[in-house]
Amino acid sequence: VDDAHYPRVTVRLMGGLGNQLFQLAHAVNLAQLDDAAVDLDLCWFERPSRVMTPRALEMPLEALPLPVVSVPRWVWHRGLGAWTGEGHAGRLAPLAARMNRRFEMGYWQSSASVASARASLEALIRSVESSRGRIEAASDCVAVHVRRGDYVSDMRTMRFHGPIDVDTQLTLAKRLADERGIERVRVFSDAPEDLRNVIAGIPGVEMDDSTDAWDALLRMSCARVLIACNSSLSWWAGVYGGWRSEEGIDVYVPTPWLAEPSELDRALPLTGWTAYRRPVSR
Repeated sequence: VDDAHYPRVTVRLMGGLGNQLFQLAHAVNLAQLDDAAVDLDLCWFERPSRVMTPRALEMPLEALPLPVVSVPRWVWHRGLGAWTGEGHAGRLAPLAARMNRRFEMGYWQSSASVASARASLEALIRSVESSRGRIEAASDCVAVHVRRGDYVSDMRTMRFHGPIDVDTQLTLAKRLADERGIERVRVFSDAPEDLRNVIAGIPGVEMDDSTDAWDALLRMSCARVLIACNSSLSWWAGVYGGWRSEEGIDVYVPTPWLAEPSELDRALPLTGWTAYRRPVSR
């Protein structure tokens, strides 16, 4: 790995809300630990990627704890060797040296990374929460997050992540609701119309009507119990549920997290969370 020091580090934000929060946590940690100035690049959202599912920038710009810069897209596409982030060997291309700037692109999904950046991330999420007044609608329920989207529409993504069997989640949710005297099971999904047919006729199970990813994250964080799926969105809902309430939230996370066992099975769960074994729908 190249150990050369650069006075500025640029971290690229990309993907959905959960991934953007992980990347922000990584950038905050760099700013805390490194003597370089750290900024955020948002160019990934300006034009849809040909190989990745298009996403919207979810971060509230006015609440970001780090400055935003605009790095030309060609820097990322032509200067691949300049990346020194997750999944790259750390080679610094001449481009990075000429710009006197290190570029990092990755996901950095780790509970330890988030814990060390908690103050900044919690302040940002609370700022979003304070601007919305509907999240309590999900309190006193078992929340179930069902991720579909490119998990089922894109074969490569499906094979990598492995969508979780909905019946497994609903069976667990109903059992926990019965054991704890909770009357409602509330299902959150990026494919609500598909799920309505699945839950139709199941007593006490209802679809949530969240309007966007932030709405879903905040509502799920208010639940008494959260059955997360292998999505960073419900992972963050579980984390913030523990931050926003002294009582916390009982979180159940799938294992393995991806279609096959991986480092994420150790890096993501928090102390006190419960793992549930899930069959993989391929």
